[in-house]
Amino acid sequence: MDGGWVYLVTGGCGFVGERIVELLCQQDYIREVRVFDSVAREEVEKLSTATTRVTVTRGDIREWGALLAVARGVHVAIHTAAIVDYKDMVPFEDMRDVNVGGTENVLRACCELSIPFLIYTSSIAAVGPNTSCEPMLRGNEDTEYTGEVELPYGKTKAMAEKMVLEANGKKVPKAGRSCRSCSCWPGPGTGLSTTWSPRTRSAISPTWVREGMSSWLQPQGFKHQLSQSLPRQRDGNGGDA
Repeated sequence: MDGGWVYLVTGGCGFVGERIVELLCQQDYIREVRVFDSVAREEVEKLSTATTRVTVTRGDIREWGALLAVARGVHVAIHTAAIVDYKDMVPFEDMRDVNVGGTENVLRACCELSIPFLIYTSSIAAVGPNTSCEPMLRGNEDTEYTGEVELPYGKTKAMAEKMVLEANGKKVPKAGRSCRSCSCWPGPGTGLSTTWSPRTRSAISPTWVREGMSSWLQPQGFKHQLSQSLPRQRDGNGGDA
């Protein structure tokens, strides 16, 4: 891309989102990182570097017009914005509006604006506790897993993840090409364990953290590595978004 790539990070002022912004700013092929968050923290803009500018826009992921405006000209969208609730304190309808409805808006924006790549940060809560109660070491996208989604939060993350994975490979009418989307589960220290469908694995080139754990979607043709910046993942145990 002439002039460098532009990334959008929804929820970029949150715990996982801010770490993503920080890591993206270390890549000199990225010209701009746009942060869209309901809580705009000015200190996130201070993550800007000589080659990568960070801009923060305050807005609600449910507001279609605001999301569409900030997403114009974006090459890669990373969707982390969500309501996280492990204590069942947030009404389910409110959580669904943000976690599911907001994700639907992001997918719609990618289609409307022909954004070719989308990464969604899901959660281990989307698959629920392992019903066999057996440890899972070095699991990957082909590992069979049986779990029960118990938390309302997990249910909304599972619903959103399903939409994202189903969108992978679908044609973007205005672009005349397919959208490539994937879902990842942030792990310890905000390393990311990624779920790739076979079509996505064949179409996009992830940068791998040493020892084989995936972290970022990176356009083919680039040799920039984030492996030196990300903490080493342990045994594939996923964390929460």
